[in-house]
Amino acid sequence: MINKNIQNKTIVILIAFLIILLVNILTNNGLGKGLNFIVVLGLIPLLCTIFVNVYKKTKIK
Repeated sequence: MINKNIQNKTIVILIAFLIILLVNILTNNGLGKGLNFIVVLGLIPLLCTIFVNVYKKTKIK
């Protein structure tokens, strides 16, 4: 039960972080825009991998 709660919090934090980055891209102008875009492109596969791993773990239990 404790592990599942921690995993859910981790997912919420990751989603919130991704949303913040996306908002940052949409509102940012100049050189930072390209950098943030690269960061998000790097994070999307990472977030997907983490989400799939957590989903598999919770489904097995």
